[in-house]
Amino acid sequence: MDLVREMTGSDIQKVWLQFPADKHTPMFGQSSSLLELVQRKGTEYDNNYHDTVKGGSFHHLCFSVPDIHKARQRLSSLGVETMDINPPRTDILILYDPDRHPIQLLSQDLDKHEELAKVCREVVLYGAERAMQDIRQSDNPVTLEEAGALANGF
Repeated sequence: MDLVREMTGSDIQKVWLQFPADKHTPMFGQSSSLLELVQRKGTEYDNNYHDTVKGGSFHHLCFSVPDIHKARQRLSSLGVETMDINPPRTDILILYDPDRHPIQLLSQDLDKHEELAKVCREVVLYGAERAMQDIRQSDNPVTLEEAGALANGF
């Protein structure tokens, strides 16, 4: 997988990874996947560590579905408990696995959900470029070597 973008916040670090698209379809939505990994800083043993999930640092999984409304109806008909999201959203559904870890379902249709579309498109379209800019600015030769930046003359 290719690194699309990295982000470090005050209490979390995120990376987005994507399998490369073929030569003819370089845009998001036409490649095979986008994976977001999130790591919360600290551990559950720190006094100020905040995690809503019991049992450690694993937070949740997210899967995209073709029709979020059909998924919501199907899960409701099966009596599956879902999390109330505030403010309410129609493009995201959160349910729980048997160990009470949240599982997020997200609509695949980015065009129907403008806010999500803006965020995803920015990450995917500009993320690789920004990541390479960050790598080029690094003073760390190990980082540059791992990224292939030295060999490629960056």
